[in-house]
Amino acid sequence: EGHEEAERLITLACVADCAQLCGELGEASRAWREVADRAARTGDVIGVARARRRLAGVCLLEGSSQRAVDAWIAAALAFSACRQHADAAECRLAAASLLQSSGRLTGAMEALAAAQAELLNSPRLDLELRGLIVEGRTRGKLGQTERAADLVRDALSRSLQAGLPATAADAYSALAVVLENAADYAGARDAYAAAVEFCDERGIDGEANVCLGCLAHLLRQTGDWRRSRTLCAEVLTRTTSAGRDPLSTAARYAAQSVLAMLHTCRGELGPARDLLADAASALGAHGYLGPDLEYLGARARLAAIEGAGAAAAAE
Repeated sequence: EGHEEAERLITLACVADCAQLCGELGEASRAWREVADRAARTGDVIGVARARRRLAGVCLLEGSSQRAVDAWIAAALAFSACRQHADAAECRLAAASLLQSSGRLTGAMEALAAAQAELLNSPRLDLELRGLIVEGRTRGKLGQTERAADLVRDALSRSLQAGLPATAADAYSALAVVLENAADYAGARDAYAAAVEFCDERGIDGEANVCLGCLAHLLRQTGDWRRSRTLCAEVLTRTTSAGRDPLSTAARYAAQSVLAMLHTCRGELGPARDLLADAASALGAHGYLGPDLEYLGARARLAAIEGAGAAAAAE
């Protein structure tokens, strides 16, 4: 019976993998949940941890940010119980990153503290640096600009020294976010541009697209509408064939929202409606508060222009 159950788990994991590759995310999610439940019933804690981690990835692709956070935390607890502390820290950092991006800063700091505690038992440089970056982003949003910038710059310097380009790209992006939150718009603009250049040179497409989308938003806010519109179009072109990559999907949503706001402000209501209709399914799904606010602002402005006062107020 034990052998049959092991074979069943292997088969279910294969089903989950195949479903995800085919874009059948609901089926993949159900399969990984069943793997985790069956592993739990047999006392296979490491099996639970691995299944929950894979489930978190599927939830993120589905746009279910809270379920992704819950799955990562469950995976972290299981990894920690097996003394696989680096894996536990990695899961907690993933949860912390998603929490801070959606504005849940207290939860992000709690997840960060738990990740740092795991790394005391199993140090790993790449995870330590990722923790500094997430902490910097979070503290920047809490108004602790100097501390946040120091953390991110430290992570950037050490990432470059250690030859960790993906981590360095994240640090470049985080520095831009910290500066933008501090209203240093010129510094943020330069940091976003540097991040895009760095990512493009190294083929880190998802992060480059996110930085372009953020830069387009910043330029719209500071009045450079022409360049903002150009960057939005570039993001939409670059993400057309990106598949279901979460970063590129979020970048596309951000660009659609910014471009919709630009069209609305220029009185081009038809294109604005089309963009908002296309972006509607992403609202709240990817855990990015900034693009959601841009989307809702554009929708409210459009409703106000069209004379739908109640609808505008509701936004």
